Parts: sequence; structure tokens; C-alpha cells
Amino acid sequence: MTVLKPQLKRVYWEMTAACNLRCTHCRRLDVLDHPDPNELTTEEARGMIDELASFGRPVLIFSGGEPLARHDFFDVAACARERALRNRGRSRARRRRGELPDE
Repeated sequence: MTVLKPQLKRVYWEMTAACNLRCTHCRRLDVLDHPDPNELTTEEARGMIDELASFGRPVLIFSGGEPLARHDFFDVAACARERALRNRGRSRARRRRGELPDE
């Protein structure tokens, strides 16, 4: 009998509820114009990524709301890349009229 070792393969992180769109099909009824103050800080996000990296190399999928609405999105994604986590973003919004941060 072969014993399988469980392995973390994929993590979906809903990193923000903020979104600049109001899609009628969206499951989020609590869509926010601004990030929720209870969301992870940049340092907390880095700590979570460090913990994930200790489990192996799962694919980390950034979701939300709109991940690009986080001012630190690119810093957090770079941290995941530095920890050798494969990462993907799921963005639905467009950069227009200053609706998303320039960073």
C-alpha cells in the first residue's frame, strides 16, 4: 500500500474587500470603496507568506475584491516571489481615473 503525503498545493488569499467595480454578479455584498481596517497589514502579510513557505511551494493566488486596490500589492507579491512561492493575481478592475493606487 502506498502512503500519500498530503501537500499544500494552492492557496487563495482574499487579500482585500476593496474594489472599484460594482459587478451585479459579484458574491461580495460588502464591497468596499477602501480597504477594511481589519485586513492584514504589510508586515502581517509578509509573516503569513513566510508561514506558507514553510509548508512547501504552494501556488498563492491573490484575490479579493480587487487585489490591486491594496497600496502594498506589489511589495507583498515580491515577498512571495522571494520566498519561492509561485503566485498569480486575479484582477478584474482597470486602472482608470485614479481608482487604484499608482504603486
